[in-house]
Amino acid sequence: MTLQPHGPAPYTTALAAISVLDGHRDRGSSGPLTADSIIRGGVAESLASRTLNSFKQLGLLDDDAKPTQQFEDFRLARGDDEYRSRLQEWLRGVYADVLQYADPSTESQEKIAEAFRTYQPASQKRAMASLLIGLWKYAGLPVPTAERSASTSPRKPRPATAQHSATARIPSIQVRKVTAPTTGSLDGLPQGLVGLLRQIPQNGESWTQERRDSFVQAFSAVLDFSVPIGSPPLASPSPFIDGTEVSTP
Repeated sequence: MTLQPHGPAPYTTALAAISVLDGHRDRGSSGPLTADSIIRGGVAESLASRTLNSFKQLGLLDDDAKPTQQFEDFRLARGDDEYRSRLQEWLRGVYADVLQYADPSTESQEKIAEAFRTYQPASQKRAMASLLIGLWKYAGLPVPTAERSASTSPRKPRPATAQHSATARIPSIQVRKVTAPTTGSLDGLPQGLVGLLRQIPQNGESWTQERRDSFVQAFSAVLDFSVPIGSPPLASPSPFIDGTEVSTP
């Protein structure tokens, strides 16, 4: 299947797409994918419908949302090398028209977005480009290093304020160890990362080296798209320092 000019193009996020790809490769599906099933796999609820439509446009789900043979071929690929090879071949086929105009390995997101000018919806050109770049990188293909930081400008470190400096001079600090509550909640973390973390074996179970390496590669790709690289702002003073509760007499 190849995307056609003047027709629709997928524009879900790379994070959501990678969550579905990883979930199907690890667990497979005997029936159609649903919004509920991909939300449980780590896709944000607001992106569920868009992600399912995107996978249909990419030829990975049929009209009934059942995995196509192409999607099954990804699941059955043996080892990371074969998996990446199949992904690369598929990407070059499904995005053949776009790749005639722009190369994600060497050109900017703006140039790639321009290659989607004839696709619908017209207002989502940048999202279409972001998805292609994310899948390109996920498949092990090179992307310009500038793409990683294009979405954010590095912040200059702020000088320490008197308030922050004063914390080092608090007299008669009393320290006692406390244990953080273990609720199992991962609220606040990007859903794609949560979905990947749930794939880690629990209760002393082991996993193969191949599966562990695949997890690390996927986690790195999802992390890059979830958390832009830059200088974080200075945190507000906290009663906890390195897992320790600090109090004054």
